[in-house]
Amino acid sequence: MHLRVMFIVLLIALLAAGAGAGSNVKRDAATGTRAESFPAHSSKQSLAQETSMSDIFAGDSDTLSYEHYFIAKRRKRVRLDYPQGLQRGPLRIHSSYAVLQRKGRVLAEFDDNIYSTYGNNIRFGLFAFLPGPTKQLLVSQEVFRGGTQWVINFSLQPRTIFDGPRWEVGREGDDMSVIDLDHDGTFEIIVPLTDFYVFQDKLPIARIPLPRIVFKYNDKVRKYVPANPLFESYMIPFGERTAAGSADEFDQRARALEQLLTLIYAGRRSEAWETYRRTYKLGDAAEIQRRIEAILVKQPVYKFIYNNASRK
Repeated sequence: MHLRVMFIVLLIALLAAGAGAGSNVKRDAATGTRAESFPAHSSKQSLAQETSMSDIFAGDSDTLSYEHYFIAKRRKRVRLDYPQGLQRGPLRIHSSYAVLQRKGRVLAEFDDNIYSTYGNNIRFGLFAFLPGPTKQLLVSQEVFRGGTQWVINFSLQPRTIFDGPRWEVGREGDDMSVIDLDHDGTFEIIVPLTDFYVFQDKLPIARIPLPRIVFKYNDKVRKYVPANPLFESYMIPFGERTAAGSADEFDQRARALEQLLTLIYAGRRSEAWETYRRTYKLGDAAEIQRRIEAILVKQPVYKFIYNNASRK
């Protein structure tokens, strides 16, 4: 009888272990609730929350190796001219950029000539923007309140799939974030647009809106392209505050511009300008509209959104 009981207990234990084999379901020790984990490169790992890319950069390292590729920082001397009227002559400073190599051969350079009197910073790291076992390279060239980024896919041959300079977007690398908005296993990229810093005569720099641009990977062109109109339900809340009812001039102007630009980049241009003209009551309304339109007509993201819409 004793042996029979032991056999039953052993059988139950073996059955329990077999049921758990290959399963990723675990119980939280504190709460007893079930928690499911997934393999590192599973599409189910896609982030439900927008996450900054700040943690993926390889610190202050000057080099990074991945598979057969080698990424390295390089420095060059550049001439920085002082603004007209200052007595001092041009300044020679060091500017950093990055190169991608394989077997000693330089395959690509990443340099958008972004630097200041203090030089600049170049950072890189690896992240799985796309589903699959291979990670992609992220490169960021930046200065204080400025910068741009590139994402390079290593499959077959290196290919730039996100090109910040091409779209004239980006700031410091820490301002870049990712999120899987449509739950397809591929991360969308969100970066700020700094074109409206020219309004420093109208607003403190900390209050100038930086429109957030969503980039989605397009399988046909194998690149990230602007996609705010596809995700307006996610982006619109960032510009929902209205200027009406604000007694503070700076606050009213900042809110009006934030709402206006959010709606414009969401593909709702007519509504954006109608709302602006109806709610913005300061005396510089016509001037601001004229200046914003002059920026937009040259801005690559704006042209992409509305040229594509006109073809549909």
